Amino acid sequence: MVLPEESKMSRTDEVHRITENVYKTIMEQFNPCLRNFVAMGKSYEKALATVTFAAKGYFDALVRMGELASESHGSKDLGDVLFQMAEVHRQIQVQLEDMLKSFHNELLSELEKKVDLDARYLTAALKKYQMEHKSKGESLEKCQAELKKLRRKSQGSKNPAKYGEKEMQLGCTEGGCDGPGEGSSGGGSFVSLPSQQVAVSTGG
Repeated sequence: MVLPEESKMSRTDEVHRITENVYKTIMEQFNPCLRNFVAMGKSYEKALATVTFAAKGYFDALVRMGELASESHGSKDLGDVLFQMAEVHRQIQVQLEDMLKSFHNELLSELEKKVDLDARYLTAALKKYQMEHKSKGESLEKCQAELKKLRRKSQGSKNPAKYGEKEMQLGCTEGGCDGPGEGSSGGGSFVSLPSQQVAVSTGG
């Protein structure tokens, strides 16, 4: 037969295990994936920068060819066409450079900051949660030990009623000292992980 105290401790241990696993999964799997995504973004940015550099050379060559063609009366029409091509290319180049700046400033840089902040927050939050869990666990054990002593005294006493109030105060297994259950919550970039919410969310 499973005692109420043992059942409650079993549930508490399960919530604690799930909460730690969620923290560790984010730290060991999700965050590294985000870092890899940022690294791939930087490679893409570098490739675009190389294309932009090559495109500038192509633009300069078009302009130079247009100038040379315009110097000759017989190839003036060709020079005009080359200048038109150069203008279209210039507009495309401006759009590409603007996109590259936005990609760097609004996505890559911001995401990299978020990942770094989140990694620090999760490390601190997990440490805080583990310390709180340990502290509450120790308080729970102390509370239960005192309660057992009182019950033994009450059973052997001729006046057990006098121990009733103290038993109620120490009724930690009935909810007075619930142990770990609130976890750690804070202003993290991506996550806030109270253990009660973790227990609910992992069940869905």
